[in-house]
Amino acid sequence: MNMREYTAGYLFLFAQKGGMARVVRLVGAELTKVLEAMNRELAA
Repeated sequence: MNMREYTAGYLFLFAQKGGMARVVRLVGAELTKVLEAMNRELAA
């Protein structure tokens, strides 16, 4: 699974709060770690 496929499921969440551009500005290089943490919490 590439990053585009991985993040596609979360785009609707980000769109409600300013879009992916805002998310990238806020978390930058940590985006993958943030998405992985979200996935772990949602799956628990």
